[in-house]
Amino acid sequence: MKTNPTADKSVNGFINLDKPPEITSMDVVRQIRQATGLKRIGHGGTLDPMATGVIPIAIGAYTRLLEYILDSDKAYKAEIQLGIKTDTFDADGTVIETNDPSNVCINDIEQILPEFTGTFDQTPPLYSAKRVNGKRLYEYARQNIAVEIRSNPVSVKEIQIESFDQPALILSIKCGKGFYVRSLAHDLGIRLGCGAYLKSLRRTVSGAFSADKSIPLSDALAIIKSGNLENTISNLDECLPHIPKIHLTERLIKYIQTGRPVTIDETSVQTSEDRSILRVYDNLGEFVAIVRFDQETLELKPYKVFLN
Repeated sequence: MKTNPTADKSVNGFINLDKPPEITSMDVVRQIRQATGLKRIGHGGTLDPMATGVIPIAIGAYTRLLEYILDSDKAYKAEIQLGIKTDTFDADGTVIETNDPSNVCINDIEQILPEFTGTFDQTPPLYSAKRVNGKRLYEYARQNIAVEIRSNPVSVKEIQIESFDQPALILSIKCGKGFYVRSLAHDLGIRLGCGAYLKSLRRTVSGAFSADKSIPLSDALAIIKSGNLENTISNLDECLPHIPKIHLTERLIKYIQTGRPVTIDETSVQTSEDRSILRVYDNLGEFVAIVRFDQETLELKPYKVFLN
């Protein structure tokens, strides 16, 4: 009986994956599970089926680190079509209104874009994975059930116009978690008075994961099926550079592994704006734990321990 080349291995890591269009983020997870034979697979941020680009994939115990990816900033390249509204705010939806956008010029767009930068409240699309009362919004939409959709605070660091060839507008966007580019397209269309929808979307950055270093899903699956899963995995320093690291002695490592706090010398910790959590390594360079760091008492408190 032929067995999966990776199914019997204890593998932990992240894959910087490039998602193709027409499949969901969970489809990607399912394909990686099938190829590896491993059950503990997760992704670091949903992409709509029509969207492409960076989707961090966590394997094994590193699924416990996904929270540090999900909370990270993102960057997108978005093509927005002016003059058309759809019920999903994107190209997968049904057209509900058409207008002539020919009177919209680039100066109009430039004047409005500042309204969508900084921190502001944004209403998620009805067809989205946002949960309300335990159900996804798209479940209400598919059942034609009316539901109140509350706006949420979002953060956008930068929006730039890449090109404008009427009626196609291409934007580059840098934003925080929870931001819906589809809602941006819809809201921008309302402000311009002509309507708009998101025609295409590519995520170029998710935290430390970038598209220029990502692996197409088809390539990743081929590598995995050849028995070389490790060749797809990124170094943890590349995945979580925003979490400072510290190397501890064997004695202190044993304390951490048994859940006991330890006190350290502050000079052994990397300088960083945020040192509230640290990555702990042993003297051999093996990742051991995520710990909480009390900068007043210099105490490390185990938070997520990874036993080899």
